[in-house]
Amino acid sequence: MINLVRSEIILINSTISQKILALHPEQYLSHGQYLAGDAAYKLTIHCITPFRKNATLGTSVQRKKFNRHFSKHRVKVILIF
Repeated sequence: MINLVRSEIILINSTISQKILALHPEQYLSHGQYLAGDAAYKLTIHCITPFRKNATLGTSVQRKKFNRHFSKHRVKVILIF
């Protein structure tokens, strides 16, 4: 968990977050595009995260289905780096 928290702190304090996404997100993210974060990240208008265990939006089945789908794509992105 420590590594996940550190990666969020790095993003929050980075040029990407502070200057690029905060000031001109439309220059870097098209409509419908988001950053994919793991559960350590905060859900924002630019960063999508999986549903947490205490989530109440949707049904349990819908949340699990979303998390599986989301996880497959997030893992592909991680493997690129």
